[in-house]
Amino acid sequence: MKLSTSITLMFREFEPLERIEQAAKAGFQGVEIQVLEADPQAMAEAAKQHGVKVALLNVGMGDFLGGGPGLSGVPGREEEFRQAFDIALAAARTLDCAHIHIGPSCVPEDTERDACLEALASNIRYALGKAQQHGIELLIEPVNRPERATVLLGTTSEIVDFLESRSIQGVSVLYDIFHSVMSDEDPLQILASYKQHIAHIQFSDVPGRTPPGKGTIAFEAIWSSLEAQGYDGWLGAEYFAMADTPDTLDWMQDFA
Repeated sequence: MKLSTSITLMFREFEPLERIEQAAKAGFQGVEIQVLEADPQAMAEAAKQHGVKVALLNVGMGDFLGGGPGLSGVPGREEEFRQAFDIALAAARTLDCAHIHIGPSCVPEDTERDACLEALASNIRYALGKAQQHGIELLIEPVNRPERATVLLGTTSEIVDFLESRSIQGVSVLYDIFHSVMSDEDPLQILASYKQHIAHIQFSDVPGRTPPGKGTIAFEAIWSSLEAQGYDGWLGAEYFAMADTPDTLDWMQDFA
């Protein structure tokens, strides 16, 4: 299993390009970019220099991180989403990144959920048409409702049902263990039931999106299950370090 790290949430004590170098020094094989904070060409050169892969890039989420509904499944914001996707696609090509995360959205007030699902489906089809030309796989992630009550897709089963009901192929699940546990899912059950749908995994502990071992999740059982299944995708650390990131990495000994 390959370890990556979010350089949007982690290594923030360093400048954006330095985060790539520090991630490599810490032993990560890949980095994930939730928010572009530096020139993609410069980031690509840094990744090549330090021997790490850019494993994942998010499409810009509009006002989602600030508490707004976002872009991906919001009727009336289709053009904004498509502009954001085109930017992400160009960056992913520069970064030699094989996965683009569509990004979550919420159901706005006075808007029907079905209308949001249709907007999301339309936006995904637009993105698929472009991504597949360049061998890039799209990912979509459930986000827990205890933290975002109006999120459009909140569980793994909702994601899979959404994709299957609309016959959308070529899109896989970005499975975040933190969101899953917050949604009262059992990660061992989810990983067994939906393994054919999951192409990328992220992790942090509950509560608080903390480093593994600082909360309640039994990660050892999850890692053992993934190893037994032959999972060969990325495992992405995406947590709030609460200290200098290199001082929070004792959990990596489990992968030595």
